[in-house]
This record gives sequence, C-alpha cells and structure tokens, in this order.
Amino acid sequence: MKPTRIILGLAGCVWFYLDHKNFVHYLAGKQTLEGIPTIEQVKPNFEVPKNNDFESKVDKEIKEIEDLLPKLQRKYISEKTTFTGPTMIDMHGEVVPNGVGQLDEFDKKRKTISTWLKGNLSGPTKIQTKINDKERIEKYIYDNGVKGDYFVTYYEDGRRCEGSLTCYKCTFPDDSFLLERVDKNNNKLESYYYDKEGYLRIKKDLKYPSLAGSGVWYFEDGRKYEGEMVDGDPHGIGRIQDRYGDIIYEGEFENGDFPIWNSAIIRSAGILMCFMGSLFL
Repeated sequence: MKPTRIILGLAGCVWFYLDHKNFVHYLAGKQTLEGIPTIEQVKPNFEVPKNNDFESKVDKEIKEIEDLLPKLQRKYISEKTTFTGPTMIDMHGEVVPNGVGQLDEFDKKRKTISTWLKGNLSGPTKIQTKINDKERIEKYIYDNGVKGDYFVTYYEDGRRCEGSLTCYKCTFPDDSFLLERVDKNNNKLESYYYDKEGYLRIKKDLKYPSLAGSGVWYFEDGRKYEGEMVDGDPHGIGRIQDRYGDIIYEGEFENGDFPIWNSAIIRSAGILMCFMGSLFL
C-alpha cells in the first residue's frame, strides 16, 4: 500500500508544480498580476457621435404637442388604434393622422407623440412602449416617414442609449457603459463594455447580424476569457486564464460554460494528492 501512496504523492506534486508554476513564480516575486486594462489603455477605434441639443430639442417640441392634446379630438382609426389630433382620408380611403397629435396602439401597448404628414411621421417623435409593467421611451426625428440617424432611448432595464443607429453609447444604472459600432457594409459589430471605473470588461468583434465571432472577457476576480463568442457569450474554442496568467482551461465552450474536467477544481486535486502522498513518504 505504501508504494502506491508514494507514487500517488509524487504524481500529485509533479502535477501541482507543472500546472501552478506560474503561481509559484508569482509568490517568488518573479511574476506580476495581470491587470485589467482601462479605457485609456484600450480605446475603441471609433468615436460615438454626440448631439448635445438633440434630446432638449425633441423634448421641447413634444411638450408643446402634449399641451395641445386636451384641445384635440380623439377618434378610432382602426379597431385597436386611436389618434388624438387631425386626420384625413388617404388615397386608399383609409383614415390616417395628418398633423400634431398622439397615436395609441392598444394591442402593442404603445403611444406615439409626433407630427404626421399624410400618415407619415414627420418631425420630433417620442414613442412610449409598455414592457412588463415598465416603460421604454424612444426619441427620434422623422422626415416624412424616414427615421433620422440619431436617437435617444431609455430602456425598461434602466439603460440609456444615445448616438447614431450604427454607432452608439449605452449607460447602465450602475454607471457602467457600452460602446458599439455596426458596420453593415462589412457585416461587423465592434463592442466594448467598461465598468463604472473605466476598466474594460468585455471586448467583442462579431459578425453582423449573426453575432458570432471572437472576444475577450475580463472577470472581476481577475480571470480572463479569450476566444470564440456567439451572442456575446463564450462559445466555441477558447481559453480561460487566472489573474497570474496561468491557463485554467483551454478547449471547447458552450453558451458560456466549459467542462468541469481540466478546470481549476480538478487541477486542485493535485494539491490534495501531493499532501496525502507526502504523509506516507
């Protein structure tokens, strides 16, 4: 029984040393912790457009329309839709909005305040949609039915996004923020997510619109994932390193998960094997 324990102990010690030599070097002062890069160190290679007057301009004109609503007539223009404001009969014989007012779509739990021109949105627009007892507010400027490129949206989860339809910034309730650019010509999405201190947490380079590609994910405990992604989650071939640069796992990932074998849990078994075997050396 003793030879078996001796072999087990030696195998565990070798396993522990080979798998954790980077940690040993760190303790000896020969290796430093790998830091999480800041926005100053890793900046997006694009700049989100900024229109400081956009929201105030939209809000001002929407407020003027809201003040007029009590004086306007409300009528059904379809079974599930009403419009408060002037209407007209279009070339198809249908009643459509034509002027300032509010469109209520009961089946979609949505109301739109804007100006209409022969049934088309035309001017500053505010769209409010009820989603799971919360509200999403979208602000655009339309030109005869064509949505302008700039927008401001308040999402039901607390995000506030602003920018162009292809390059924007989203700020979350905890002050972390996301910078993204969509390049439709090259079918590409670039994404950078930073925490409230400005440290990079997730960087993604994905195909658009499939959202498959590669990226880097920095975890709060110092671990780092680098490899393939789908929908922003680790999926495909990649690897996870601990904060000392030691590889914890390298191989196949599926929807953000990786097999328990070859993980830090199993690697730590080397420590136990080494300890148990050494008791009988």
